[in-house]
Amino acid sequence: MSINIIFSDSSGGVKAVSETLSAAYTNQGIPHILLNQKSIRGNYLARIIKSISVFWKNKNEIFILQHFDAIFFGLLLRVLGFNKLINVVHIDLVEYYESIGFLKKAIISFVFFIYKRRNGN
Repeated sequence: MSINIIFSDSSGGVKAVSETLSAAYTNQGIPHILLNQKSIRGNYLARIIKSISVFWKNKNEIFILQHFDAIFFGLLLRVLGFNKLINVVHIDLVEYYESIGFLKKAIISFVFFIYKRRNGN
């Protein structure tokens, strides 16, 4: 079984944490894939489709999803039958949430509402 680290950050804390986690797995000999969705060419929909194609055969593996794009991507993965998902919310997501408009806040709130209901909280 492999661990898949999916994040969406061009630079900064989420990217640094993801790369550090990947290095730790490498040092321990733990098989894993590190995917930065921002490194995939195309618009958001194209990045999602390409990300799904990378992991389609890995439904039973563990997915660590970091940053909002990756967490949102996790909703789609759940619908497609992926069930070992770990969502990591970094503090900068809170800062991002506080700085955005009503529509984006509503979408983010809805995503976390769905996750909360699925986890029985």
